[in-house]
Amino acid sequence: MNKETEDKCQELILKFHRYKQEHRRIKVRNELYELMMEDMLLWIRSFIVKWNRFEEQDEMLSLSFDVFLFCLENYKEHYSVISHFYKYSRYYMMNRYAKKDKVRIPIDELKEIMSLGVSPIDGTFEKLLTLQQFREVIPEKYLVVWDDACQSLSEAKQYRVMSKHGMNQNTYVAIKRCLKPIIKLILK
Repeated sequence: MNKETEDKCQELILKFHRYKQEHRRIKVRNELYELMMEDMLLWIRSFIVKWNRFEEQDEMLSLSFDVFLFCLENYKEHYSVISHFYKYSRYYMMNRYAKKDKVRIPIDELKEIMSLGVSPIDGTFEKLLTLQQFREVIPEKYLVVWDDACQSLSEAKQYRVMSKHGMNQNTYVAIKRCLKPIIKLILK
């Protein structure tokens, strides 16, 4: 997308957010999508290929419009149109495939994508990533204890449930007691 097209897109986005009448918003939205469709399809195709997925051409077109709407609704004034739409497209696609297909996205890429929505002040995302990385090194038979320990830290009573674990109750409680301080330390 050249600078002239980007400026035109910026102008249309501002019009879209300024207009109150639905028919005017739809007209501007469609004009904007027409300008951005090729770039949206290119970005989506690149994400899909990078994550070893395949979509039919019709599905790609439909998906590009869904992604476009998501990006448009989340656009904030004074952002670069290209940068915003690219990053939010990637975020949308990551969410879609992570939920739908259980795609494993590399941690570095995930960190970059998720940095869009998380304040660097409290480091919440980094803490959750650390928890996830720590969970990945725990032997599989103890994962249920790890998950229960994480859930037991919740203030909401409905999440404090003991899963079926298939191990001695004393062993389960001892492991959970050891894991809780580690989890608390990571979340601190």
